[in-house]
Amino acid sequence: MHTYDSYYHCLCGTHVHQGTFLIALLGCIQWGLSAFPMIAAAFAINEFSGIFIAIVSGIPPWCLLIGNRCGIAWCYYPHLFINCIAVAATTILAGILFFFGISASIVGLPDNLRENDVFNEDEGFRLGIAIIMGLFLALFAYIEYYLLRVVYRGYVYLKDECSLPANDTTVDLV
Repeated sequence: MHTYDSYYHCLCGTHVHQGTFLIALLGCIQWGLSAFPMIAAAFAINEFSGIFIAIVSGIPPWCLLIGNRCGIAWCYYPHLFINCIAVAATTILAGILFFFGISASIVGLPDNLRENDVFNEDEGFRLGIAIIMGLFLALFAYIEYYLLRVVYRGYVYLKDECSLPANDTTVDLV
C-alpha cells in the first residue's frame, strides 16, 4: 500500500525505512567511536563523571535502531526529540554567527572587542571567517534537518504499517 509512495522515499531513491536503518547504524557507530575514548580515559584517570554522558548519548541511536528493526514506533521518540533540539540550536547559532559577521563588517566591532588582542590584527579576515562559519553551520543544519525528516517519515511509515489489519499481506516492512 505505502511501500511505493514517493513520500516514503529519500532523495537517493532509498526507502525511508532503510534510510532510517542506515542513519541509526551510523549513529551507533559514531557513538561507539566517541564513547570508547571517554570511557577509557575515565578509567585511566579514575574520574568517572564523564561516563554518564558517554552512555546516555548512545540512547537515541540505539533506540532508533531497535525501533527500526523490531517495528516499535515509540522508540523513534528520543532520536526525534534530541535531533529537533540539535537542528534548532544549529540553525540559531548559524544565524547568530552569520549576522554578527555581516553587522560587524558594516558597523564595526564594539569598543570592548576592539581592545581585545585577538581582534587587533586583521579584523576583516576574522569577520569573514565568522560569515563563512555561519554559512557552513547553515548547510550543516540543512543536512541535519534532511536526516531528521527521513527519520520522521520512517516513523510515519512504521505507524502506518502497524495500523494495517493483521490479515493484510500485501505490505511488509522493507
